[in-house]
Amino acid sequence: MDLIAEHPGWPVHRQVDDGWLPRYRGWVYGAGFGLQLGLGVVTIVTTAAVPAVWLLALLTASPSHGAAVGLAFQVVDDILDATAEAAQLGKTAGKDAAAGKATYVRLHGLEGARRIAADLRAQARDAIAPLGPRAALLDALATLIVDRNA
Repeated sequence: MDLIAEHPGWPVHRQVDDGWLPRYRGWVYGAGFGLQLGLGVVTIVTTAAVPAVWLLALLTASPSHGAAVGLAFQVVDDILDATAEAAQLGKTAGKDAAAGKATYVRLHGLEGARRIAADLRAQARDAIAPLGPRAALLDALATLIVDRNA
């Protein structure tokens, strides 16, 4: 899908805008994280003695939490590509901008992308709030994703 943004001469090219990017990135990264969290819920259900009410709340919260965390991962990846050094990242820095990729930094600027990442962390927290203290690890995951520096 990045190729759609990178190659304006292609017949399938479309203008990258604020509406398209979250849908695409949310589908790619948000759905992946949501699926992984859902599989974790299935594991808990089949192996742990956990109250049914809590499991129902977890099953309800995990798709929203996963979507927010997955999208936050990509937003932070865009930020790091624009701000970090290659040694810090373990890969070439700045290659997204050089390739003309559709990124949150490109569409919203660095500060706008940081605000979006913080908003996504808040959405992830809101999704798991009904779980109370049992959601501490899921909250820590969201914080780790948004605050990472590599």
